[in-house]
Amino acid sequence: DGVYRSRSAAQIGDLPDLERIEVLRGPQSTLFGKNASAGIISIVTARPSFKTRGELEASYGNYNAVVLKGSISGPITENIAASIAGNYNRRDGYVQDVALNQDVNDRNRWGVRGQLLFEPSADLSIRLIGDYDKIDENCCAVANLIDGPTGAAVRGLGGRLDSNNPFSYRVFNNRLSSNKINNWGVSGQIDYDFGGVNLTSITAYRGVKLRTDQDSDFTSADLIGNNANRTDIKTFTQEVRLASDFDGPLNFLVGGFYFNERIHVEDDITFGANFRGYANILSGGAIGQVEGLLGVPANTFFRQGQGLFDRFRYKNEAGSLFGQVDFEPIDGLTFTAGLNYTKDKKQVSSNVTSTDSFSALDFVAIGRGVITQQGIATTVGQLLGLGRLATAQEVGAFAQL
Repeated sequence: DGVYRSRSAAQIGDLPDLERIEVLRGPQSTLFGKNASAGIISIVTARPSFKTRGELEASYGNYNAVVLKGSISGPITENIAASIAGNYNRRDGYVQDVALNQDVNDRNRWGVRGQLLFEPSADLSIRLIGDYDKIDENCCAVANLIDGPTGAAVRGLGGRLDSNNPFSYRVFNNRLSSNKINNWGVSGQIDYDFGGVNLTSITAYRGVKLRTDQDSDFTSADLIGNNANRTDIKTFTQEVRLASDFDGPLNFLVGGFYFNERIHVEDDITFGANFRGYANILSGGAIGQVEGLLGVPANTFFRQGQGLFDRFRYKNEAGSLFGQVDFEPIDGLTFTAGLNYTKDKKQVSSNVTSTDSFSALDFVAIGRGVITQQGIATTVGQLLGLGRLATAQEVGAFAQL
């Protein structure tokens, strides 16, 4: 309905009151303010009707899939009409989590959409729209997992994975993965006919709240303890267009567009309780030895809860002026000229914190120290006629001579 959706998380619901979908190929920046260089998918819902009408649709499928859609519309007064539409979509999971004894990758989402249409005169139309939809699903388990070289390490820690058939849709996780989205918005559209020239103004404000968490090691061993994302999006748009509808061969459209978006993202990924043991198995027990060589306390590296914590703030402000002229000298032949000027400003600030003590090691300095110590031990061993590298005690004794 003329409102730009900037993020995939701000997805379009089932839209039971859908009227039509327009697919416009190629650059459209001279018709719409947003700099759409590849094309536009324009989704248009039905306006409230001044005649009472209603629709209801229901379907049922495998995995207990239930889809319900319905809408009702009608007059409130002589020049005010309203409509309300709702949708419900659920399905059992088609992936069996053997470790948790539960089906996952299910579907559970619903939405509601209300509209109010006010037509005080034949020339003026005001349309208000509000919508809210929600997703709360156990998603997403990996569908195909191959028992590769590290599978033995997973099983050594008590974890499980399907080693016989990677395409069985049987998974082993130690916790559920979740996908939760709250998506809402309000918009107002004003249309006024000056007689041959139409003015359109669309004002919108939208919000998205995304929360995901995934068992990203895809096994029942607790390797990745937490892989969570929290994203909040707030978007304001304003578009104004003035379009002619002359009977002659020449018509035009001019307009302006303003876009303001704020995004706050928090990403956390941490080690689980079994990750240290996993790293120790794959390294041949070297983790503890490295701690000893570096003189750090035991169980310092790959400790549960250590990880990477990202915080991002993103600001995007854009404005554009656009216009198009169509000249149709004869039926079927149209010459079009258009222009768009866009100013787009983006700012990103980040705060990334790593509590992973192993990644904080200065391996360059450590490597230089090892090379230096090996060189001294070799030289002292040769001077003492040992035929081998001198030990630290022998190097110390030689230095006191």
